[in-house]
Amino acid sequence: MRICAYQENKTLPTDRSTARRTILRRLLESEEVTSQQQLREHLAQLGHHVAQTTISRDLSAIGAYKISSDSGAHYRLASANRGQEAGLRTVAERMRLFVVSIEASGNLVVIKTPPGSAHSVAVALDSTAPGAIPELLGTIAGDDTMFVAARPPFDGEVLAARLSSIMETVS
Repeated sequence: MRICAYQENKTLPTDRSTARRTILRRLLESEEVTSQQQLREHLAQLGHHVAQTTISRDLSAIGAYKISSDSGAHYRLASANRGQEAGLRTVAERMRLFVVSIEASGNLVVIKTPPGSAHSVAVALDSTAPGAIPELLGTIAGDDTMFVAARPPFDGEVLAARLSSIMETVS
């Protein structure tokens, strides 16, 4: 199976934004956060110095929203389903942008990208919510090639078909 989908000059979140959004997700899952300033300070402690507008975009990207309750207003993450959908959209965007080919071999899928792009696709795949891609076990990325391992009982053909489907249909 060979798929060509490389496109130039598209805006895409950097790996740094993926890491920052993962931190935000974990923070919102573990604490009651009441303000974007609180999030900004926490991120700054971890080396992510960003503007309020960036935090606002990140909150939207991870499906967070503010609610009012008896204890006051705080941020909450959307349901796991919405989180899975957002994660799959990120995977689809990165794959459409960077993937040159997808080929299965045994329990592995070999994905080719332009130089310097394999890591970006791997981070998106590895950052998906548990269960979003049940066929996926994990990735190893080089510069322009990545190996994606299929989770048993699935094999590389099934995983390659699933990844191709995500790339082609998720928007």
